[in-house]
Amino acid sequence: MRSSFLFFLLFFLTVQSSLAQTGEATNSMWQKKATHLFYDSIQSASLLFIGDEYLPHRLGIKGSPFLGDIFMTPTELQYNGVLYKEVPMLYDLVRQKLVVNRYNDNARMSLISDKVKSFITQAHHFERLSFIATDGTDKNGFFDILLSGSNRLLSERIKRVEITMNTEVPPTFIERDLFYISNAGGYFPVVDRKSLLAAFAANKEEVKMFVRKKKFKLKKEIEHELLAVVTYYESLLK
Repeated sequence: MRSSFLFFLLFFLTVQSSLAQTGEATNSMWQKKATHLFYDSIQSASLLFIGDEYLPHRLGIKGSPFLGDIFMTPTELQYNGVLYKEVPMLYDLVRQKLVVNRYNDNARMSLISDKVKSFITQAHHFERLSFIATDGTDKNGFFDILLSGSNRLLSERIKRVEITMNTEVPPTFIERDLFYISNAGGYFPVVDRKSLLAAFAANKEEVKMFVRKKKFKLKKEIEHELLAVVTYYESLLK
């Protein structure tokens, strides 16, 4: 009799445990589904997906209008006061627009540039800046932050469509990078040695000797050479 009682007691406890586990699994499944639906509703209503329709460039132009890869690249973005991570995105250098797909849709749209504070994509860190350069040029747009210290080295990356008189040569996307050195003296456009030295008036002679020693031409390798010069100048300040 005692053994029968123990058997039924163990059977009852086993059934109760099994039902409890089944209930927990069911609740867990519904919680996950509810959470998924919640985030779906947040994403679809997000201000990230408010913008203008992005129309592709006309056919027949050689090359790509985008920065680097022609495929959507995971991007970290500060947009409208919110930090977004791993957002698939393209950066159109011709139109200076960030391009994303609408939520759950393959249709492309361009973000509102004024709401973009910064973004990091393909190992480039861009910030939206507005300033008047020392040559009087009014600048407002996205700048690639190449080096940031007491002096900042910035690049404005731009593409244009180049059309030649030769009808056999197709229009081509051509990239042109503009460089600026930013310090307490302002934003200095750098295109040659003279403009470079103007940005470093306090240590002009040291910089001149460094450039001469390294045989920098500031032409084809201008980005690499400017990085070296600004890094050297920062070392003088330590």
